[in-house]
Amino acid sequence: MLNEIYNQTKTSMTKTIDSLKRDFSTLRSGKVSISILDNIGVRFIFTERVEGKMTLRRGFEVSKGERVFVCEDIITTGGSALESASCVEALGASIVGFGGLANRGFCKRVGSSLEAKPEGKLPSNIPLFALEDFVFDIYAPESCPLCKEGKTPAIKPGSRGN
Repeated sequence: MLNEIYNQTKTSMTKTIDSLKRDFSTLRSGKVSISILDNIGVRFIFTERVEGKMTLRRGFEVSKGERVFVCEDIITTGGSALESASCVEALGASIVGFGGLANRGFCKRVGSSLEAKPEGKLPSNIPLFALEDFVFDIYAPESCPLCKEGKTPAIKPGSRGN
């Protein structure tokens, strides 16, 4: 079953990226595994958060006018993807799209019936591609059913350590 899911995911992501391949030459990623990118055939670079700011380092460079597709594992509000986009745009690159394995439903995804929510940060004029939308119930601590049971404290996990 896991092999089937892996193969379906690989096929779907390959088709999505193949359809965009002519439009970009660099793929920027946050946490996407390099193994996902083995057969794509474009340059792969990544940004890192240094002292709270997304930075391009480790010898990576972008050229003025270079077309970049920004990719993350999970797109929630799109904040980290947008920070990475701003980082490479400041160096002269242009963003042709955003992508992720999953969209949490805050941003409008190509092919989705869901509309963007106010918390979504990605620009509406640049497409977001993901395999699917995954929308979960979100509760304030005072209305969380698990918190009311007293068994599980409310937490807010995230990529910024909060």
